[in-house]
Parts: sequence; structure tokens; C-alpha cells
Amino acid sequence: KLFFPYTQQLVSLEVLQADHNKLRSLNVSGLKKEYTYTGSNIQPKVVLKIGGNVLKLKKDYTLSYKNQKNAGVATLTIEFIGNYQHLGNLICKYAIVPKPVEIVWGNTELVYNGKSQVPTAEVIGIAEKDVCEILYTNIASECGTYTTDIILSNKNYIIEKNATCEYTISPKTVELEWSNTDMVYTGFVHSPVAEVVGIIDGDACEVTVLGATDQAGTHTATAVLSNPNYVIANADCNFTIAPRGVVLTWSNTDLFYTG
Repeated sequence: KLFFPYTQQLVSLEVLQADHNKLRSLNVSGLKKEYTYTGSNIQPKVVLKIGGNVLKLKKDYTLSYKNQKNAGVATLTIEFIGNYQHLGNLICKYAIVPKPVEIVWGNTELVYNGKSQVPTAEVIGIAEKDVCEILYTNIASECGTYTTDIILSNKNYIIEKNATCEYTISPKTVELEWSNTDMVYTGFVHSPVAEVVGIIDGDACEVTVLGATDQAGTHTATAVLSNPNYVIANADCNFTIAPRGVVLTWSNTDLFYTG
């Protein structure tokens, strides 16, 4: 194996017939230690010199590549031919590293809909015709504030910016249909009746009305829901308990003067 400073690594040389003088004067240029993924084949065109002579491609040597497109370790094989055939093959390794990309997030303020939700995410920098699916690490359905990361399905890319996003799912606004708001005093506690409208099918949501009273007058009732995924638009309701009408029975209406 020989060490070439331009690659900062060992490369192997398969020698069919040793020619140590020529090997000592062999100079290889044009090959870097690593390249960034582009979506196309990465095939460095090296220049070979022996002594002061520049070798000619396809006359003195040929180049062949393996694993030269996707991220990983690629192989460049230099096969000497013609007058240099006795030198054998020079096998070089170079790295193809994932391309950095950026995530642009959108729709981070969501409203509860009974389903799993995440913000929208767009990957900026994907090569044309490449497929790169987005995988979320945290998908939520209940109201709250969450943090999610992104994993890319295509290993040829690595997220450089904005891999993490915070998003919020807010409660869904519903309305109440109030009834029984005008009553007459009976001596018992009264309150209006509230029915919630807009609950998603399959969700449980009980309504509790606060503010019941047994006193005549105008009062305000407030409704609360058992399901925190909903918020009431018209939670308060005025109701009236009218005084109960009574009939007086009069007596002792015929009197005598007594001084």
C-alpha cells in the first residue's frame, strides 16, 4: 500500500511486476478525500505522472469506478495498460458524504380535529428526481404543545438546519344551545339546560352547568366541558326565575265600630 497526501489515506497498489524506480516517482493528483452527494455519479478525473511524464488516459491507464453515486465509500481503480501494464492496478478509496439540506416548517398552529396532526415540512436542496420522504418523530392528536424532529428516508441527505419544530394544537371552538331560560319560582334549585353543538363523532364530552339557584331574579349560568379538546364560544347564559304568583284569601272584612 502507498500513502498519498492528497487523499490523506492509504491506497493499495497491486503490482504484477515490481518496478520500484517508477513506483517511487508516481504522482497522483485530482482526487480528494471526500465529495458531497450530488444525485449524479461522482467520478474524479485523476492525473498521473511518473517522473516528468504525464500519463495519457486510455493509452497508459484506464479508470473504473464502483459505488460512485450514493453516500458511502467509493472505489476508483486505475489500471495501467500499454507500456505501464506491469505496474498493475492502483485502487483508491474516497468518501461521498450526505448533502446538507434545510427544513422549512409551516402550519405550526393547529386546531383539534380528532386526528393525528403535525406541521407541514418542506426539504430544501433535494436533487431533481430524488425521492426523500419525511418521517416525524412525534405526531399528536390531543391539545397541547409538542416538539417533533424529522428523519429523512433518503440517506444521501442530512438535515443541516431546522430539524426540530415546536407546534401547538389548540382546542376546537364549539357552541351551546341554551334552553329553559325562563322559569317560575318553585322553592327548588333551577338552572338552564345546555346542549353542546360541534363535537366530533366518537368523542365524549359532558356539559356541566354552574350557577343554579332557587331565588327569583335574573342570574347567570356558566357551562364547562369535560373534554379539554373543546372550548365554548358562548359559555355564559342569563336566565330568569320569575316570582311565583299567589292568591290572597281575605277574611274578617265586616267589622263593627268599637271606639
